[in-house]
Amino acid sequence: MLVIILEYYTDRLEDMSVISNLVRVKRLDGGQFVTALYRGTYDKIGKAYKAVLDYCKLHGLKTLLPIREVYHKGPGSIFNLIFNRSPENYITEIQIRAG
Repeated sequence: MLVIILEYYTDRLEDMSVISNLVRVKRLDGGQFVTALYRGTYDKIGKAYKAVLDYCKLHGLKTLLPIREVYHKGPGSIFNLIFNRSPENYITEIQIRAG
């Protein structure tokens, strides 16, 4: 499953701060992002990246680094620990900044 969405994120975090020895808050650049939700194993995620990059090219969007990934369901998520789900059900959000 692959869903491509054009979104806008803001960068209104005032400064970087340390919450504890394990948690740090860091300011990430905001802007316009092309995002995709990919469901499946990590070894096949390249197809999702290709789809997002093809979308950007088709719509004349310049891609900017860094690329971000958000792991909604993966090997260490509570969802998988409780329900013992297989890697085919991992959900990863790919975020590529576009200008």
